[in-house]
Amino acid sequence: MDCFKCKKNVTERDVIKCTGCNMYMHYQCADLSETEFKKILPMNKIKWKCPPCKNKRLAGTLGGTVSPKFKDCATTSILNVDTDALTEYMDAKLDSLRQQWQEDLNSAIQKVSKTFAQDINRLEKRVDSWEERIKELEQNFTASHSPDVTLMQENNELRADLENLRAKFDDLDQASRSCNVELQNIPDKKAENLIHLSIEVGKLIGVDIKASDIRSVHRVAPKALFSHYNITGDFNLPYLEWSSDGPSLRPVNAVTDTAKLLSHIMAFMNLKQINTLKNENSRILDLVLCNSPDCSVNISDDPLLKAVPHHPPLDIFYETTQSKYIPTNQKTKRNFYTANYDQINTAISETDWVSELSSSCIDTVVDKFYNKIMHVIESYVPLIKVKTNRFPKWFSNSLIYTLRRKSKMWARWKTYNSLRDYQEFSLLRKQCKLPTV
Repeated sequence: MDCFKCKKNVTERDVIKCTGCNMYMHYQCADLSETEFKKILPMNKIKWKCPPCKNKRLAGTLGGTVSPKFKDCATTSILNVDTDALTEYMDAKLDSLRQQWQEDLNSAIQKVSKTFAQDINRLEKRVDSWEERIKELEQNFTASHSPDVTLMQENNELRADLENLRAKFDDLDQASRSCNVELQNIPDKKAENLIHLSIEVGKLIGVDIKASDIRSVHRVAPKALFSHYNITGDFNLPYLEWSSDGPSLRPVNAVTDTAKLLSHIMAFMNLKQINTLKNENSRILDLVLCNSPDCSVNISDDPLLKAVPHHPPLDIFYETTQSKYIPTNQKTKRNFYTANYDQINTAISETDWVSELSSSCIDTVVDKFYNKIMHVIESYVPLIKVKTNRFPKWFSNSLIYTLRRKSKMWARWKTYNSLRDYQEFSLLRKQCKLPTV
C-alpha cells in the first residue's frame, strides 16, 4: 500500500491508519516520532485519528469554531490516547485478575481446610485409642494392686506345703546321716577302690558289709589352710585388656584359651587384678592377683635391678594379720629303696597281732595297727632330704633345658640388643609353649 501524503510504499511495521478519513500513511508523515509511535497501544491504534480529522471533530462539537486553545491541544496531542478506553481495559483486567485470585484463594483455602480436617480426624482417632489404652492400663494397675483373695489363699497354702517339705527333708537328711559311717586315718592311695576298702575294713572289725549295702563312698576334702591368696607374675598375656572395677581390674576380652582359663580361675577363686600400672607400650604384663582388700601396687622408687621400661619395677604392699618366718627347706621323706626289708618282715612276724588288736573299739584297733606299722617304718626305713626343684613335677628334662636356654638368650638380647639373639629367643619361647598346649 502507498502513503496518503508521500505516495510511497509503506510497510505494516511503519503504517498507521486514521479512523476519520480511512487513509494509510507513514508515522513520520503523520508528524509522529519513532518513540511516540511505539508508545501508542494496540487498542488505541484502531481509534487513532490524524490531526486534520481531529480538528474537524473539535470544530463540529463547538459549532464550527475552534478556539486557539483547543486547536493547539488537538495539534500538539499527537499520541491520541483514549483514557476512557484505557480505564475500562484496566478495570476489566483487574476484575479478571481479582476473580482469578479469589478462585485460587478459595481453592487453596478449601484444600488446606480439607487437609486440616483430615489431620484433626486422624488426631481425634489417635486420642481416642490412647484414651482406651490408658483406661485399660488403669484397670490393670488397679487389678494388680487390689488384693486377690484366691492368690493370697494359694500363696498361704504353698507356704504351708513348703514348710512341710522342709521338715520332711530335714527328717530324711537326719535319718540318712544316722546311717553314715566315718572312717579316719586311712592313707590315701592312687586308683583306690573305696567300696572295696570299706568292705575290707568291715571284715577286719568283724562286720559283714555287702556292696549292695553301700550307697556311696567318698573322701572328705581337708579344710583349707589359707583364706587369702596372692599370685604375682608375668602371665605373658600382652593383648588381654583390663577394665576398671573400682580399685581392681577385670579382663574384658578373654579371647585366647589361656586368657579364658585365667578369667575362670579368677572368678572361681574370687581373685582380683590389683596392678593398674602400664609399661611403655600401654600394656599390663605383670599381674597381681589377690583376694584380699589389703593389697596395693606402686612404682618402685629404689629397684633392686636396673629398671626396664617393658617391665617397670613394682612395690607390692600386702598386709597380713599373722607374721611367720619363712621356713627353711628341711623336707624329708622315707627312702623305701634302701629299707631293710628283712628286719621289717621279722618285726612284723614277731608281733602278737591278736593281743595288740584285742579291743572292742574299732577306733582303738585302727590306731594301734597304724602306730605299730609306723613304728616299724620309722625304725627300718631311712630318711633322705627332698631335692628342691624350681620347676613343677610335670615338666620334662627337655622342657626344663629349653626354659633355661630361653632365659639366657633373653638376658643376652637385653644386654646386646642383637637381632640374632632375639630370633633365637623367639624360637625357644615358641618351643616352650608347644609342649604346654
